[in-house]
Amino acid sequence: MTGLLQKEFYIFKSISKTYLIIWCCFALATVFQFYMPSFFVVITTFLFGMLPITTMKQDELSRWTVFAAATPATRAGIVNAKYLFGVLGCLLALAGNLALVTALSLAGRLEESVPLGILLFLAVIMFTLALVFQALLLPINFRFGTQKGSIAMIVIAAGGAGAIIAILSVAEVEPATYSFAPSPWLLVPLLLIGFLALCLSKKISSGIMKKKEL
Repeated sequence: MTGLLQKEFYIFKSISKTYLIIWCCFALATVFQFYMPSFFVVITTFLFGMLPITTMKQDELSRWTVFAAATPATRAGIVNAKYLFGVLGCLLALAGNLALVTALSLAGRLEESVPLGILLFLAVIMFTLALVFQALLLPINFRFGTQKGSIAMIVIAAGGAGAIIAILSVAEVEPATYSFAPSPWLLVPLLLIGFLALCLSKKISSGIMKKKEL
């Protein structure tokens, strides 16, 4: 599986400059207060959380999966490497988010209405949501391919955004008002849910790959 994981990083290396430019643009826009830090946290997590889907598209174009399945890595190795790479992408996003919001706080660039604690909490929540997002999308992409998987991604993303807006509307919560103090202990069950969802998803994807004709 190590070789398959290296392949994922080789693909990422080929597109890393684009990712770095996008990340820097959003980071600078956040530093100069064109965007709220919370928006940066969300967009960064989404950007890096999509990495396994991005590399999967390259796999389809080069028919890499057909070749890899015939090697000692086997189909199980393909699935394991893709999920592990996805988790690493989410961790990379989390590290970038934590680094930027902490730097903004130390530089006194955060608005009083957006405490550092809330942004750190949001970064971990978005990390968990990215894991769930991958858990939903990867089996679909393994089963139907990335073209139909893109449709599923749009539906899931739209549904998630709609659910958040609906919850805020029903609760009559002002998004820009942060008068609550979330408990750090709340993150433990959330992270557990994210990783459990990913483990269940990996099991489903493994079953799909065993039966799939390549």
